[in-house]
Amino acid sequence: LEVENQIDKKIKKIRSDRGWEYESFGFNSFVQSLRIIHETTPPYLPSSNGVAERKYRTLIDLTNAMLNDSGTPSNFWGEAILTACHVINRVPHKKTQIVPYELWRGHKPNLGYLRVWGCLAVVRLADPKRPKLGERATTCAFLRYALHSTAYRFFDMENNIIFESGDAIFHENKFPFKSRNSGSQKIFEKIISILSSFTPSQVFQK
Repeated sequence: LEVENQIDKKIKKIRSDRGWEYESFGFNSFVQSLRIIHETTPPYLPSSNGVAERKYRTLIDLTNAMLNDSGTPSNFWGEAILTACHVINRVPHKKTQIVPYELWRGHKPNLGYLRVWGCLAVVRLADPKRPKLGERATTCAFLRYALHSTAYRFFDMENNIIFESGDAIFHENKFPFKSRNSGSQKIFEKIISILSSFTPSQVFQK
């Protein structure tokens, strides 16, 4: 287990909300083999697992705010919620002022690498993909922090692919998805204005 390997402690008890993924024979056999007590909340009473439910609500609210403010499509919600969780774990608790990351790692986190989610990033192409002539960088949207490296995760706006890189220039007051969406909206509004200048008979004749 990661907990045992990283901080030299053992999990003794867990609590779940009776979700099917926690009620399977395989999961229960696994926790029993490790002598871990598996507690469950009463049916249809999520308040019994209040800490987890409040954290879930916080993550969902942050994810919605990040998607809306940056204009990023909702299908990127997974990248947004992982980023929200990453940041929350590095922010002091409102009441205790304790940083979760510090409890886990034993030292204060470095916050200098944090960036505005969904912002514009100009990413330098890796050597194998960099042409001798022409563009040597690509326009991207910042999605999240890589899990096991110091790289960032980006969405390439030109080629519609997701990749990781540590060589980028961030423009944290610009949001490429918002610009793309506003461009589409302007085209739509122009079409509507053109159509509105015709009478119904003219529209059908066209």
